[in-house]
Amino acid sequence: MTKKFQILIGLMMVFALAACSNFKDNEETSAPKNETPAVAAEESANENEVNEEEKEKAEDEEDENELADDESIGVTMEEFTKVFNEKSAEANLDFTIGDMEWEDTEQGLKATTIELHEDVHLNGLVKEDGGDLKAVLLEVGGYESREQTIGLVQAIIESANPNVSDAETKGLLKELGLSDPKQDGDDSEKFIDKNGLQYLLSNESGNWLEFMIGNQNDPDIKEILEG
Repeated sequence: MTKKFQILIGLMMVFALAACSNFKDNEETSAPKNETPAVAAEESANENEVNEEEKEKAEDEEDENELADDESIGVTMEEFTKVFNEKSAEANLDFTIGDMEWEDTEQGLKATTIELHEDVHLNGLVKEDGGDLKAVLLEVGGYESREQTIGLVQAIIESANPNVSDAETKGLLKELGLSDPKQDGDDSEKFIDKNGLQYLLSNESGNWLEFMIGNQNDPDIKEILEG
């Protein structure tokens, strides 16, 4: 495990540019012979105004899909828990998030550690009570089956981003190297940015695994990765 990833894990434990739609007018605009230049100019200005309004509307729709800020993943722990427990039951995973206790960190944040099993721990980090999650971290100690571990990662991805499609989830798991339950960890580390979120994976041999989801623009994560 690299030093950068160790620092990221330590941080947890202590607790595009939107694409603009281009609108093209396929009809040639020109002033009729009986129109004055002033009338033609006015019509052209009105047309440009309409196009600009359409462009702004498209940008607003794109903005609705972006994360609200640069320091959270866009869901509260309560929302994350509800989806996780549903996904875990659907996949026949023997893991459920129950009661949890939050502790203050030296950084002024609040952190919780949930024991899903004796070798499976889920950590959450928030800025304030009831606020959106800043990040979540899964730790698997190597005793679970590979299939269960991949199922856990999938449930966490779907819980952190309830709007993610099945195709997007499968694609992400493939990028992370977690698509084949018969394939053991290969001591690799992956850092993947998708839809405003950053997925960090330390995939060690023997099915030891650490998986973290945070905001790709989070200054704490960026400072470590760029340092």
